[in-house]
Amino acid sequence: MSQEIQEANGPVATAPQGGRVGEEHRLRGNMGVPQLLFIVLAFNAPIACVAGVLPLVIGYAAGIGTPLLILCVAALMAIFAVGYTLMARKLPRAGAFYTFVTAGLGRPLGLATGFIAVITYTIGYLGVLPFVGVQAEQLFLGFGIIGAPWWMWAIVAAVIIGVLGYLRVDFSAKILGVVVVLELVAVLVYSAVVLGTGGGTGTLTAGSFNPTTIANGSALVGVLFLMGAFSGFEATAIFRDEVRDPVRTVPRATYLAVGTIGILYAFTSWVLIQSVGEEGVVELFAADPTTAFLGSVQQYLGIAAIGIAAYLLRTRPSEATVWHWAIAPIFSAVLLLVVAAVAAVNLDLLTGSPVLSSIAVIIPIVEIILGVGVALIVKAKNPQLYANIGTR
Repeated sequence: MSQEIQEANGPVATAPQGGRVGEEHRLRGNMGVPQLLFIVLAFNAPIACVAGVLPLVIGYAAGIGTPLLILCVAALMAIFAVGYTLMARKLPRAGAFYTFVTAGLGRPLGLATGFIAVITYTIGYLGVLPFVGVQAEQLFLGFGIIGAPWWMWAIVAAVIIGVLGYLRVDFSAKILGVVVVLELVAVLVYSAVVLGTGGGTGTLTAGSFNPTTIANGSALVGVLFLMGAFSGFEATAIFRDEVRDPVRTVPRATYLAVGTIGILYAFTSWVLIQSVGEEGVVELFAADPTTAFLGSVQQYLGIAAIGIAAYLLRTRPSEATVWHWAIAPIFSAVLLLVVAAVAAVNLDLLTGSPVLSSIAVIIPIVEIILGVGVALIVKAKNPQLYANIGTR
């Protein structure tokens, strides 16, 4: 157990028979950078983001400035990754956000972060299934094939995900690698056809990269949408026990994931804009963002920064520069707090309902209160179990 964790969280429970706590339950794997990168990209779901997120940003938020805004968000994620990857080296645990917040802000808030992570990933998973079902149904209908209703496709997707989740991650990485390659090929083929034909107006333009296109209030709403498009890159630290060399593999895969996602989505959003033309694309995508991408294809083909900052400021690792332990973590924490505030204010744009928006805000607050409360109860009744929080 590292000295930093002991200093931050107090004494740690000793493992039976001299082994590490929970050693018998640790995962094992032999992944390298490519496999871990493919898992992250698969989790990010390029096709889903291109079909579901990018049209929303273009239609309701950043408009033709979406490509430039994506590059800005990618830069923010890269700055956040500086402290994130440093923490992954200093605290060699697979808990990621849960472990980092525990080390930086203490076990009660660390456990609350674990609660939030569980409910967030669960809700996200449940939300993805209907989206997959609807997109699959629309895809087959678009090609003149009358297939199963959306909920049947959602069940099929849930079964496939369950099977892959049960099997070893090495096997899943190979399957996901093939899927991601197919997704990327599909996006690139679509892009090549659009650019080869000159887009919707016959002439390609570069207005999307003019800084004035994102100099408006709607751009902040666009950041809200795009944060979801970058989800998954943080999973690199979660798989540290399943890679050959976590000290090198995790940071490399993290930065590669941020760079790949940023460049891919910036390029593809620009292609989407060119497929219609800068003049009419916002109105078209705003009218029907759910089928905008598939319609274009048919036409052409037929959560944790504060905890990281607190920990790094307190410990100031000797092997890291002031950029790693102070500037980057604090800067990213402030910007991410701004994004969180904007998200809370503009949730109606995502849910379409004030009631659902209120529920979305209340859930994490309840999780924090519940997590802190459970941690304090455990501390009083079972100090040894409390000492294990954030150490696995």
